[in-house]
Amino acid sequence: MRVTISVCSLLLLCSAWLPRASAEDAKSLFQKPVQLTAANEPMGNGIYYPSPKLQDLDGDGVAEMLIGDLTGRLLFAKRSGDENSTAWSQLEPLTTADGQPIKFDNW
Repeated sequence: MRVTISVCSLLLLCSAWLPRASAEDAKSLFQKPVQLTAANEPMGNGIYYPSPKLQDLDGDGVAEMLIGDLTGRLLFAKRSGDENSTAWSQLEPLTTADGQPIKFDNW
């Protein structure tokens, strides 16, 4: 308990010297959020605690969206349009060479 209080006190003391970001700084750093879509539907419907990653799965130099979820499924989608597009193809299960869906049993 003593260590926790000391660490928290130190963090509060140090935070007083850190520069604060203004609302204007935040506006210049980030763009307005957009909804990603998969096959013209909001991406993520029916996915429990999604963990997305952009990864070139097929070696074509273009990253696909790879999503793992709480149930152990691995899904992927290809980008529709250019590299700035927010539209993706329909999410499909990632499969092994023999066509079986890859699933990590979490339970």
